[in-house]
Amino acid sequence: MALTPADVHNVAFSRARVGKRGYSEQEVDLFIDLVEQELIRHIEEDAELRHRNAELRNRDGGLKKREAELARREAALHERELEVRKHEAETRKHQAQLSHQEAQLAHRSTPLPQQVAQIRHREAQVAQREAQIAQHQAQLAHQEAQLAQREVEIRQRQAELARWEGELREQEAEFEQQDAQLAERESELGQLETELQEQEIKLQELLDQPQAAEVDVAARQLARPYPQQLRAVPTPVAVNGASHLEETRVAAVHGRHDMERMAIRAVTDPLGNTVTETVHERTRRSAVENGGPVVAAEPADEIGQLKKENAELARSLGLIKSAAALLAAALDQQ
Repeated sequence: MALTPADVHNVAFSRARVGKRGYSEQEVDLFIDLVEQELIRHIEEDAELRHRNAELRNRDGGLKKREAELARREAALHERELEVRKHEAETRKHQAQLSHQEAQLAHRSTPLPQQVAQIRHREAQVAQREAQIAQHQAQLAHQEAQLAQREVEIRQRQAELARWEGELREQEAEFEQQDAQLAERESELGQLETELQEQEIKLQELLDQPQAAEVDVAARQLARPYPQQLRAVPTPVAVNGASHLEETRVAAVHGRHDMERMAIRAVTDPLGNTVTETVHERTRRSAVENGGPVVAAEPADEIGQLKKENAELARSLGLIKSAAALLAAALDQQ
C-alpha cells in the first residue's frame, strides 16, 4: 500500500505483554518493511523521472528553431492583437458613453430629438468600428495565408536555383573540357603549320633548282616499284636579267606539274603518308595546277573558326551566369 507522511506520523504500535517494556517487534518490523518498500518505489520513480528529463532536454535542442519561428509569428500576431484591443477599447469606451447617455435620457421624461440623433450617430460609429475590426481580422488571416504561400514559393525557387547551379557547374566543366580540346587542337594545328612551312621551304628550294630535283626524283623513281612518266626537262634561260623557264617546252605544262609532284613526294615521303597527302591536297588547291607558284593554304581559317566557336561558348556561359545572378537577386528581394 502507499505510505503517506500522515501514516508515518500517526503510527501506533501495540504494547508488549505485561512485565515488558517497548512495542511489538512484529509490528515494528512490518512498518519498517513498508517504509523500505515505499522508499525503494520513490527512488525508482525519481530515477525514471530523471531519465525522462534528460530525454526532454535532448529534444529541446531541436525545438528551439521552431520556438523561434513561433515567437516571431506570435510577435506579429501580438501586434495585430494590440491593434484589435485598442479598437475594442475605443469601442467599449464609446459604448459606455452611449450607455451613460441612454441612462441620462431614460431619467428624462421627454428626450430631446437632438440627443436621439447623436445616440444614433454614435451607434452607427460603433457599428462602423466593429466592421473595421472584423475587416482587420480578415486581412490578418489573409496575410498569414499569403506568408505561408510565399514560404512555399521561396523553397521551390531555392530548389530550382540549386538545380540550375548544378547544371551551370556541369556546363562549366563541359566548357573547360572543350577549351582544353580546342587548345590541344590549336597546338596540333600550330605544329602542323610549322611542319608545312618547313616542307614548303624545302619544296621551294627544290623548285628553284629544277635540275637537281629532276636528278633526285629520277634516282628515287629507280628505287620505287611504281613507274612515273617524265615528259620533259625544262631548262632555265636568262630573260631581262632574271631566271625563267624556257617558253618552248617539248611537252605540255603538265610535264612541269608532274615534276613538281615528284619533288613534293621526294621531300614528304620520309615523313609518312599523312604529311604527303596533306601537301598534295594543299598544292592541288593552289596555283600549281594553273602553272603558277606553289602557295600552300594556311590553317588560319580553321584556327579562326575554332576561336570563334570558343568565343560563342564563352558568351553563352556568361549569359547563363548573368541569368542565374538576376534570379538570385530577385529571390533575395522577395
